[in-house]
Amino acid sequence: EFIGAGRGLAAVKKKLGNAAFERLLENYYPSLESDLRFAHRFLDIEVAKDFLPPGVFELIQEDIMNLHDIFDINDSIEPEYSVLMDMVKPHMRYLITTGSLKSCGESAKIASSALMKMASIRRSLG
Repeated sequence: EFIGAGRGLAAVKKKLGNAAFERLLENYYPSLESDLRFAHRFLDIEVAKDFLPPGVFELIQEDIMNLHDIFDINDSIEPEYSVLMDMVKPHMRYLITTGSLKSCGESAKIASSALMKMASIRRSLG
């Protein structure tokens, strides 16, 4: 939800003005602010920093800062989600560096279980 959105909306506002920006939100994506507020409850930018190249991280951080400025989003992360994210982080790092799920046994199971629980908390399972 965040990648590119902050820079894109800031560019629309700067190049086309506030009226065009407001029309964009009202006519094409009226639920954008509420969608971003919901998604922000599951965003931990510091975890992303550990997995992304610095240039990519800086762009995403710029997106988030722009969205904070535009919509005044400052909601904190869901506590249970945050705990699971901290728990799964070392297992994900191990899985990424190993490159093979077959050789990762227990880490793969722990990561899979935690990610399923996180998806459930976020209500993103069908």
